[in-house]
Amino acid sequence: METVSTPGMTDGTPIGRIAGVEVRLHWTWWLAAALITITLATTVFPDAVGGLSDLAYLVMGLVTALLFFASLLLHELGHAIVARRDGIATRGITLWALGGVAWSAARFPRPGVEARVALAGPAVSAVLGGVLVGAGLIDGLPDSVAAVLLWLGWTNLLLLAFNLIPALPLDGGRVLRALLWRLRGNLLAGTRAAARVSRVLAVAMMAFGALAFLVGAGFGGLWLVFIGWFVYSSARAENDATEAEFALGGLTVAEVMTPDPVSIRATASVADLLELRRRTGHSVYPVVDDSGAAIGLVSISDAERLPERRRDWATVRELVSGRPGSVAVDADAAVLSALPALAGNALHRAAVVRAGHLVGVLAMSDVRHQVQLRVEEAR
Repeated sequence: METVSTPGMTDGTPIGRIAGVEVRLHWTWWLAAALITITLATTVFPDAVGGLSDLAYLVMGLVTALLFFASLLLHELGHAIVARRDGIATRGITLWALGGVAWSAARFPRPGVEARVALAGPAVSAVLGGVLVGAGLIDGLPDSVAAVLLWLGWTNLLLLAFNLIPALPLDGGRVLRALLWRLRGNLLAGTRAAARVSRVLAVAMMAFGALAFLVGAGFGGLWLVFIGWFVYSSARAENDATEAEFALGGLTVAEVMTPDPVSIRATASVADLLELRRRTGHSVYPVVDDSGAAIGLVSISDAERLPERRRDWATVRELVSGRPGSVAVDADAAVLSALPALAGNALHRAAVVRAGHLVGVLAMSDVRHQVQLRVEEAR
């Protein structure tokens, strides 16, 4: 089960809710589903069951691919159900090319909770794999049905084994982090140690995959290289996110923001905005109304895209209203609570307000700088 720090894993197309949990399909899911379907229809099932038509193999491949992702969804629901019993709400599940991610906005409160939640998914996969393999071995089943059941069963068991590798963000890596957290008495220390182990294993995966590709394994070797890269980058992101949470804990937006920023009135023309940029050199400006209340941000790049003939009479307000990512955060709020607002808009900035009036600007670069300073101080 992931937190929202996992890059890109909250993206996707919503397809419904199960047990109150939103399910999404990442764009890479479509590629994986197509690849699995084609591979099963053109190689796996023709080798396992002879004498069927191309259409029959294609239907078998498509049905099997959908059932496979259904089993991954059950795996993630296992995480979500156990997390809910421990008081952690799951915000959503995203299915993508390498499986699934259950994500929440809260960290695990104790190492035991993280271990239980991490092991819940593999437990589901173990039961599914055993039942499906057992069903596929029943005498008298049509060969096509047996082939589908056996492929699903053995694939679930293979993924179970892979998921238990002690590398973040895999379930085995989360169990390892929980163990190190308990032994060291600190989540940050446990995460740092688990991330180091994860990176070593990821490098080993990539090296083995590259070697396998060179000796003729083909696509399988490249796939292992890709998985190793994913594990390496995800472990690093997990470590960085935990470092940030510890570094920013207790800080308010006002302590990190840039105070007293240069602002511009919403009624000013785009030409006035470009003149202000010429004098001050900023790329983004907070926008205020006639009473001084902040209404959002405006980007110079948006202004420069406007035709010159419109710049004298088009207002800054039009540029702000046309940008859905323009946001404001409260100066006294925790910095951690403002991070989703910064990450969720294209400017990676937010106007900072107190009682509705502009007092500063918070940029993602400000947050990164603060994290770097506090991590260096801690070390």
